Amino acid sequence: MKDFFELRESANKDKFVVKYAMSKKGPIRTMPFHLLTFAKKFLADKEKEGYKGIISKNGKPVKESVELDEAADFEKISNELLKHKKKGIEFEKAAAFARVMFMNSSLSVQDKAFMGLTKLLKDMDDLVKKTTITKILKDNGFRVKGGKLMREEVELLDENYRTLATKGMGTESKSEARVGLELDYYDSRGDKRMGKITKMTKTGYVVKDEKDGKSHTFAFHDRTKAKALLSK
Repeated sequence: MKDFFELRESANKDKFVVKYAMSKKGPIRTMPFHLLTFAKKFLADKEKEGYKGIISKNGKPVKESVELDEAADFEKISNELLKHKKKGIEFEKAAAFARVMFMNSSLSVQDKAFMGLTKLLKDMDDLVKKTTITKILKDNGFRVKGGKLMREEVELLDENYRTLATKGMGTESKSEARVGLELDYYDSRGDKRMGKITKMTKTGYVVKDEKDGKSHTFAFHDRTKAKALLSK
């Protein structure tokens, strides 16, 4: 596999980068992830489509032993958090986010759960609870910097969703969107709002805002198309 890819230093420092291509002569594509579990899932899906690839970090291939050491154990995290649920609802909420990341195969759903977990910690005033939850996450595979859970990467991801909304792309993929789904979304101005999907189209879906009743049409979320839109 080494002669298949040019192993160069990634611009996505400290992130796990999936490099994949259909053939040796084909173009090499890259996709960065903030968690190894997400990178592994993405690569597995691409391999089913006929692509070949590797996962690297800081320009070096990630070995199996490293993967096992650094992959977050979402199921264990959820169980450990629930042991403390009598201390406050925050533990149950954090466990629920971790459970979503364990149970759901959709990368966009996992990303949203990860952002929710990060926001929960960011907004938490009780230092004892915050420290306890952070320790459980860190002990089971999450990378923590300065007491904050990968804040920079998550805020960047959230900002990407906001930017994409101004370009007409939503947060839900074709497989995730469905009539009746309640969701957080960004409107065409980039403001975060709440609404419900009321209609499906061939290329996207329509969201009705819960406050003003206005409808907004979005294209299905697509990672490849999103990358192209963000680069413009």
